[in-house]
Amino acid sequence: MFISELKDNFYLCTLKCQQNFDEILNYIPPDWVPDLKKVADKIKNQVFSKKWEDEVFDTFLDYINSPFK
Repeated sequence: MFISELKDNFYLCTLKCQQNFDEILNYIPPDWVPDLKKVADKIKNQVFSKKWEDEVFDTFLDYINSPFK
């Protein structure tokens, strides 16, 4: 149950980030990223995808289920 709630919250948080993405980008100083539009497009295409979200959450589960070294 706890993992299911974590997963739901993760998806809600990524959805909120996606919805506020342009506003979030406004916090990046222009001199940090010369071509912000190119970077923004790449993020939108790679990060805001179901595949990426699933991979991130699966990696998280692997991490919490593995012994810390």
